[in-house]
Amino acid sequence: MVNREFVDLSFFPFPYQIALPKFLLVIIAFALGLIVGGLFMSSRISQAKRDFKKEHQRVRALENEVRSMHSQKHALPD
Repeated sequence: MVNREFVDLSFFPFPYQIALPKFLLVIIAFALGLIVGGLFMSSRISQAKRDFKKEHQRVRALENEVRSMHSQKHALPD
C-alpha cells in the first residue's frame, strides 16, 4: 500500500477544490502541526523569559534591601 490515491480537498464556503495524493496531504498536515506548535511554544518561551527577567529583578531588589538592613544593623551601637 503506497497511499498514492488522490483525495479531494474542498474549502467549504469557498468554491475551491484540490485533488492531492494521500501522502502529500499527511505531510502537509504534519508540517502545519509543526508550524503551529512551534509558534505556540515560542510564545510560551518568550512569556517565561519575561517572567524570569521580572523575578530576577525582584530578587536583586530584595538582595539590595537585605544588604541595606545588614549595613544599618552594623551601624547601630550595641
